[in-house]
Amino acid sequence: MGDSPEQQCLRRVWIPIVLERVAVFLPVNEVAYTLRLVDKATAEQFRRPEFCIVRLSQPVPPHAFAWRWGRPGATRELTLAKRRQLLTAASGSVANLRIALSGAGCEPNKEIAYAAGKGGHLDVCLLLEQLGFSLGDAVEGAAAGGHLGVCQALLARPDVASSNFDCAQAAAEHGHMVVFDFIMQRSAPLPPRSDQLWSHLEAVALGCDLATLKRCTGEWQLNPSEWDDRDTRDEHLDGMYLRRILARAAGSPTPDWKAKVEWLESCGYPPTLEAFQQPGYLKRFFEKHPLLWT
Repeated sequence: MGDSPEQQCLRRVWIPIVLERVAVFLPVNEVAYTLRLVDKATAEQFRRPEFCIVRLSQPVPPHAFAWRWGRPGATRELTLAKRRQLLTAASGSVANLRIALSGAGCEPNKEIAYAAGKGGHLDVCLLLEQLGFSLGDAVEGAAAGGHLGVCQALLARPDVASSNFDCAQAAAEHGHMVVFDFIMQRSAPLPPRSDQLWSHLEAVALGCDLATLKRCTGEWQLNPSEWDDRDTRDEHLDGMYLRRILARAAGSPTPDWKAKVEWLESCGYPPTLEAFQQPGYLKRFFEKHPLLWT
């Protein structure tokens, strides 16, 4: 018995090389739980490790999430910690989160709101608000994720309690200065060389580039080479911050970390043992100076 016209048409469309090109543009979970279900040949073609494991840290198609976790008792074998992880994993989709909430058997915590904000999922944040959760953690997450529009939308809602300091820190640590500047504009002015500004400069040294570090150091009067010797501020406290900021620059993931360290040292920020203790610092240092290693 020959193939039906529909089956013959499918064979013309589902050419392996075409499928490979389609899969390149799909999330791995979409390939695992959607594309592989088309037919046996497609399932066999994508029987590779990266397409045989569903990663809850990445978006899961709602139909697949419902099939796995929407059945009665689906989460019975999970520990409380695993159930909370499931809720966090569902924070990128309203449909998935509703399913997880109905079956997890536990209340969501602030990590879910933070994850939703960091992923830029405003609709999920608003669902959590409907369920009675504070959006403060969602704002901080949105700042960490660099989602200015989500921050603005959440802060425009009534009764949203968030810490401007924490949100600004989160934005700077992740290199999102547009969000940082927006948060700072909403905050009361900080005195020069205040503890809060020192903390913000730590975050900038960690997450932002050299140009931004220079700008903030100048605007906040935190360049020791420009200080008046008659300044009576606590030198011990300033020295502690100077060492910490240099250490943050040394441990920064930005490509110009070395330039930041050198510039800070030229401004009077003292070298410190803590800088050498930053994760990966020595490895990156000798990659920049191979002759010192040989």
